[in-house]
Amino acid sequence: DDTTCDSFQFHSDVWYTFVAADTDASIETTITGASDQANVAVYSSIDCSQLDVDSIACSDGNGGESIDLTGLTPAATYYVRVWSDGVVPATRAEGTFDIVVNNALLGTESFDVNGFEYFPNPVNDNLTLRSLSNIQNVAVYNMLGQEVMKLTPNTVNAEVDMRSLSQGSYFVKVTINDATDTIRIIKK
Repeated sequence: DDTTCDSFQFHSDVWYTFVAADTDASIETTITGASDQANVAVYSSIDCSQLDVDSIACSDGNGGESIDLTGLTPAATYYVRVWSDGVVPATRAEGTFDIVVNNALLGTESFDVNGFEYFPNPVNDNLTLRSLSNIQNVAVYNMLGQEVMKLTPNTVNAEVDMRSLSQGSYFVKVTINDATDTIRIIKK
């Protein structure tokens, strides 16, 4: 079966997925023993006819790679492709590699200083948010990355009414003092 999206039909790519926990992330790869140059690309969708268009970041080389990503949608799925761009006819590159996706949770130190807390988790009806500083914005995302609720409380105590939401996991993006953090909530 032709499962590769490589336009040169090299058949030597491997795909991974990750779900963004925040708007920023970094991808670190360590490649050892590869017989040819290894490339890494990140896509917001996988449409084989549109790979060049949908690529949001890429890096090529034959060693460790680092890709910094910004502007991600929390809870959205992203696709990581690792492949060899050997000469035609392509020979399969052999070797080992590790991929680590680090989600950069912005403003963690500011949140610690602001005494941010949230409860209960899991939640039935209302999620309570508390901080020593005003909570500027609250956005709730479902696991598809769709924003399902947005609030601008501008107060130190905020209640997020989650009764209308279906059971499942949600990401709640909270902004305090222009610092943003994303928490994961389970709705019963």
